[in-house]
Formats: sequence, structure tokens, C-alpha cells
Amino acid sequence: MRNLIRPGAVVLFLLLLPFLFSCATQKVSATTEAAPQPVVTKEVEVAPPPQPVEEQPAGFTYHTLYFDFDRSEVLYRDKEYLDHLAEFLLANDDTLLTIAGHADERGSIDYNFSLGEQRALGIKQELQKRGIAPERIRILSYGEERPAVGGESEDAYSQNRRAEFNEMR
Repeated sequence: MRNLIRPGAVVLFLLLLPFLFSCATQKVSATTEAAPQPVVTKEVEVAPPPQPVEEQPAGFTYHTLYFDFDRSEVLYRDKEYLDHLAEFLLANDDTLLTIAGHADERGSIDYNFSLGEQRALGIKQELQKRGIAPERIRILSYGEERPAVGGESEDAYSQNRRAEFNEMR
């Protein structure tokens, strides 16, 4: 009889073996559920408030002014431009201006330096009429020494009879 119990017990054990493992798995999974972990909060750095932006005055687009042959008078077509330039200078009283007068190559060197100076001075006077203090404007003359374009045509000459502006702060 003992011989029959042993094989029956082995068979019974083998039949119950999958059931035992499934129960063990269920128990293990039930016991492996983790307890809620405490929430770790991170300190968030708050950005400093934005600094006020210092307003910069809007820039001004300077144009080259051109002159008739052997003349230093500001042309009528440039008067409106000088109005806008004066408005800009009045609104930006820290801006200083240099006006450089030029001439074409016709005429003597001394004459062309004088003509370039007269052209720059004529523009300075126009700006003074519009309320710009004379100490804010410096004039220079380059005469024929710094041509904008080379050549001996009327087109080249007309481009060299000019006054140019440079802003200083």
C-alpha cells in the first residue's frame, strides 16, 4: 500500500504544483506593491523681474547733400530734409554733428578747400535757423581731396560736389 501512496502523492503533488506557484505569484505581487513614496518638491528659482530697458533714441538716416557747380547755397529740394534733421537734433540734444564739405577737382586746391568749407557752413547756418546751437555742429572741408567717385565727367563731378554728415555723441 505504501507503494501506491507514493506514486499517488507524487501525482497529486505534480497536479497541485502549478496551483501553488500561481498562488505564490499572486501573493508576491500583492506584497510587492510599494507604499506611496513621499513627493519630493524641488525649489524653483524665480527669475528676477526684467530690468527696464533704457530707451535709445531712434537713429537718423543721414543723406549726402549735393551742390550746383561753383555754388555753396543749399538747394531748395534739401530744405525739407534739413527740417527733419533739425527735429532729430532738437529731440536728441546729446548728439553732435560734423558736416564735411567737398568739391570736384575743377579749380585750384585752395579754392576747392574754401568752397567745401562754404558748403558745410551753409548747411550749419540752415540748421541754426531751425534752432540748433552752433556749438553742436563742427564743419570740415576736404576740398577735392576725397572724391566720392573718380572720373572727369559731369556725372562724376556732380557726385563730388557734396556735403556729408557724421554723428558724434
